[in-house]
Amino acid sequence: MRGGGIASAIRRVIILLGVVCTASLSGCAHKSDYQLLRELSDLELKLCTPFQEEYVCTVGIGGTLNEAERNAKRELAERVISVVSVRFEKRIRQVVSYVHEDVSEEVKQVKEFMSTNLAYLEFRGNEIFKTGKVSTGETYYYVAMKIKKERAIELHKKFARKVDVFAYIDLLESTDDLGVKARLLKELSDISSVRDLYEEKVVVKGDITTVGGFISAEKEAIRGRLRVAYTGERIYIVDAFGVCPVQALELLLEDATGREHITMTSQEGSVELSGLGFVEPIRVYARLANRWEFIAYLRKKRSSNVYIYTEPKGLYYELKSENQGVVSTGKTPNVINLTLKEGRTYKLKVFGSKVYGYVEKDVYVKPGYDAYVAERFERAETEDVELEVEGDATLTLETRAGHLIAEGEKGFKGRLAEGSYTVFIRHNDDSEEFQLVEDSFFLRKGRPVNRRYFEPEDRHFFKEGLGAYIAFSEFVSVPKDAKFSVENAPEDRDRWAISVFSFGGRRYFTYGYLGGSIGIASLSFKDSNSNSSGTGGYVDVVGGLYSDFWQGRGSWEVGVGYAFGKASYGEKYVPYRSEVSFALPFISFRATALFGLEIKVFSDSTLVLSVQIGSMGVRSGYRYPRKVNARAGLHYEEL
Repeated sequence: MRGGGIASAIRRVIILLGVVCTASLSGCAHKSDYQLLRELSDLELKLCTPFQEEYVCTVGIGGTLNEAERNAKRELAERVISVVSVRFEKRIRQVVSYVHEDVSEEVKQVKEFMSTNLAYLEFRGNEIFKTGKVSTGETYYYVAMKIKKERAIELHKKFARKVDVFAYIDLLESTDDLGVKARLLKELSDISSVRDLYEEKVVVKGDITTVGGFISAEKEAIRGRLRVAYTGERIYIVDAFGVCPVQALELLLEDATGREHITMTSQEGSVELSGLGFVEPIRVYARLANRWEFIAYLRKKRSSNVYIYTEPKGLYYELKSENQGVVSTGKTPNVINLTLKEGRTYKLKVFGSKVYGYVEKDVYVKPGYDAYVAERFERAETEDVELEVEGDATLTLETRAGHLIAEGEKGFKGRLAEGSYTVFIRHNDDSEEFQLVEDSFFLRKGRPVNRRYFEPEDRHFFKEGLGAYIAFSEFVSVPKDAKFSVENAPEDRDRWAISVFSFGGRRYFTYGYLGGSIGIASLSFKDSNSNSSGTGGYVDVVGGLYSDFWQGRGSWEVGVGYAFGKASYGEKYVPYRSEVSFALPFISFRATALFGLEIKVFSDSTLVLSVQIGSMGVRSGYRYPRKVNARAGLHYEEL
C-alpha cells in the first residue's frame, strides 16, 4: 500500500545483510555487520565529495546491479524530499493528525510515498557516474548517482505543490475505515490545487495512475462497500466487508413526498428516523468526493436481515427463539436472513474467547425489516486455572453463557479471563446410572483456581412396590402317585380334586420379589365305592425374579416356593373322618396386570392353575439425584 523506498543507505545495507545471511549463514558467522557499512560510508565519501558543491550525490548498493541502481535512485529521491521547509513539514503533520495519533511515523511514511513517486516519475537529469563491486566475504554491487542541485530544488518546489494531495492519497491507502476514507476523499477534493493536478501521474500500489483517476476509483470503491441496515425506525450504514459501522458519514435522506434531511452517522453508524415523519420509500445518498452518490432504496422487504458485528472479530455466536430453537450459529461478523410473518424476539449469545467476556441479549426483528447488533469486547485480566479429574470421568469447562472452553479426561490448565465459569464432571459411561456434578467459580485477578474433581458416584437404582390379589386355584392334574399323606383312605382311590380360594400378596424389590398366599381348600375324593368331600387350609410362600410393564402396574414373574395344605373329609358309609395333607416345593410362572394367570408345577408333577384379580404398584428411580452441585471434600478437593 505504501511507497517501497528505503529511508537510508544504512537501512538498505542492514536489510541486504539479512537477506545474504539467510542465504549463506557461514559468511555471517565471522563477518561484522558493520564492515559493509564502513565500506559503503568510505565509498560514498570518496565518490561524492568532489561533486558536493554542484550536485546531490549518493551511492546505492544491492545484490545485483539493477537492485543497486533502484536503491540509489530511491536514496537520491529521499535526499531531495528531505530538504523540506518547516512549512512543508508542518502541512504534512496537519493532514496526518486527522487520522493517526502516531504523527511522526506517518509523516515518515508520507515522505517515503513521495520519494517513491519522485524516483519513478520525475527523475530525469540524474546521472550514474560510477558502478562497481564491494567484497567483504560476499560480493555486492554499487551504483553512484548524482543530480544537479538546481534540478533538485526544482523537483522540491514541484512536490511542495503536491504535498497535501500526496499526503491524502497515502492516508487513503493506509486506512480501511470507510468513514475516514469518505472524509479524506472529501477533503482531498476540496484542496484548491487538486483540479490542476487531476492529470498528474501518481504511483499507487506499484501502478501508475492519475490523481483524478485515483479519486474516481476510491469513490467507486467506497460506494461499492456501503450497505444499509433498515430497522424501520433507524438506519445503520455498514461496511459490506465485515458489517462494521461506518462513522461520521454525511448522508442525504429523501422520502416519498420529496422531503430531504441531511445528517451524519453516529459513532454506531446509525441515524434515527422516528422523529422525522418520513414516508417510505426512502432514498439514501452519501457524500463522496463532494457529490451525493445514491447508495440505498429503503422500504419493507420480503425478508429480514440480522447483522451481527463484534470487536474483535471471529467470536462465536448463537441466535435462537423459543419457537424455532437455534436458527443460526457461526463466527462474527455475519448476516442472517430470516423470513417472518410476524415480529419475533430472538435470544442472541456472543461468546468471547478465553480472554474476553460474553454477551447475551434480546433482538427483536420486525417482518420485512432488519436488525443490527454491534458489540465491543475489551480484553479482560486473566488468571491461572488448573482443573484435574480423577477416575473414569470427563471434565467440561464452559463460560456462564454456555460457550465451551475445554472438554476431556485430562481436565484443563491455562489462563482465563476474569468472570464466571461452570464445570461439569460426567462419568465416561455418561448414563443415568451416575451423578452429573456441576461446579461454578468466579475467577478474579490474583486468585487462581486449582481443583481436583473425584469420579462421580453411582446413583443406586431401585425399583420397589406391593401387589395384592384374590385367586381361585385348581389342582388340574393330580397323579395317582401324588405324594399326599392320606389317613384312613381306601387304597383303591381313583381321583383327588382340590380347589383353593386364596388371598395373596407380593413385595417387589429392584430385581426380585417375595410373596405368598393363604386360602381355603376344598377337597373331593372319588372311587368306585363312594364319593366324599371336605375342606381345609392352604398356605404357600414364593420368591423369584420379575419384570414389570404397563408403568409398573403389571409384571412377568418366575419363582420357586413351598406350599402346605391339609383337608379333612368323611366317608359316606364310614363313621370316621380321614385327612389329606401335603408339603411340596413348586415352580411358578405368573403374568398379571388387573387380571392374572399363574401356573404352579409341584415336585410330584401336580399341576395347579390359578386365575387372579388384583393390582400392583411398582415405582422405580434412583436413591441419589442425577445432577448435584459440587461440594468441597465430597466432590472435589483444593490443590
